[in-house]
Amino acid sequence: MKTKIIFRTDASVDIGIGHVMRCLTLADKLTELGAASGIEIAFASSPETVATIPNFKYPIEDALCGGDILIIDHYELGIEYEQSMRDKFDLIMVIDDIPNRRHECDILLDQTFGRQEAEWRPLIPQSALALTGAPFMLLRQEFESLRARCEPRTKLESIFVSLGGTDPYNVTDLVLEGIRKTRLDIPVTVAMGANAPHLLDVKDKARSMSNVIVMTNARSMAALMVNADLAIGAGGVTAWERCCLGLPSLVLEIADNQKDVIHRLVLADAALECPIDDHAIYEAILLLHNSPEILTQMSFGASAICSGNGAQRVAQMLLDSQQG
Repeated sequence: MKTKIIFRTDASVDIGIGHVMRCLTLADKLTELGAASGIEIAFASSPETVATIPNFKYPIEDALCGGDILIIDHYELGIEYEQSMRDKFDLIMVIDDIPNRRHECDILLDQTFGRQEAEWRPLIPQSALALTGAPFMLLRQEFESLRARCEPRTKLESIFVSLGGTDPYNVTDLVLEGIRKTRLDIPVTVAMGANAPHLLDVKDKARSMSNVIVMTNARSMAALMVNADLAIGAGGVTAWERCCLGLPSLVLEIADNQKDVIHRLVLADAALECPIDDHAIYEAILLLHNSPEILTQMSFGASAICSGNGAQRVAQMLLDSQQG
């Protein structure tokens, strides 16, 4: 009999795509590892999720009738929802990044760099397994595969910009203005989702700058990052992807729940925090351009955070739990 696994997660312009993307990463790895034994994967997600994520390949379940494993990655669903699912699933795993609320689960996954089990222990059942920190980061296979190709960055000759798939506040436009002010003649690649509400505005801005190209629904974000010397991005899921490839970052806090991640990145010398201000971005870029030793230090700091094989670990543990 096939193992049935359901993911409960959503994406939208306001929520962003990070929760769904890391669930898709885990779903792909479960599909790969469980091919021989038999596995069935579906998502319980909103219609807006499918509209926001291009080429969504897993079936959508309108009603949760039950199964073997339920994986919940959703800030708006808490312990009451989890308790209501207890009779429908043999095992519940919750993915969360902030240890500030209780969960009813069998496995808790928090992939935040430096997170300790002790921070979650009072908030989950005593019998629950806590998977915390960098060893369990859910990164797509492309990042682990391309990691070996990445050399430490030694000078600033290209910039990669990605403020999430939707960037609802159009922070990208402000970042490009900061880059324009530097007057540096270096290539800039911007990655955005095709459904980003300000995509046309960003494209207009890029056309006014001879060194900027905009990529929508890029087939391989990892390939874009490998060819960059500096990333300008947020403190979401993509922060760990950048680290896997040793890519230094200017990080901007575009959501309150990113404070802790950004703080940890800065302490690890993997990134510089930058206000959402075009002049501050201009100054930070010039600093790194004129002081390449800082860029190199950040590259080493980022690379030391994670190796990219966390999805394999988590998927194998879930499959093993069904065999025991």
